[in-house]
Amino acid sequence: MLREMGPVMKGSLARVKLTCGTPGCRCHKKGPKHEGLYFSYRHGGKSHTVYVPKAMWKYARKAHGNWKVLKEHLEKLTDAEVKQFRVIKRDYSKSEKGGRR
Repeated sequence: MLREMGPVMKGSLARVKLTCGTPGCRCHKKGPKHEGLYFSYRHGGKSHTVYVPKAMWKYARKAHGNWKVLKEHLEKLTDAEVKQFRVIKRDYSKSEKGGRR
């Protein structure tokens, strides 16, 4: 399933307005700022942010969307496993009570 899904990136995407590094650019004056996209994620307890080049916006959005789909599947799987665990636990508890007599 994962291979067919394609890239997966857990985190968040944020579209921002930027001032570039070219001093004479319109964005340094009163002109419109440049639009940029950043991907933020947590790793090792720390937050990280990565600039996403315009040519890779589609890729980043697809990877982030795939994460949302994967998360939904994992939640459904967890729900099913918890239901199964409760059945097993109930049966285990009954056998433990019966074994103590």
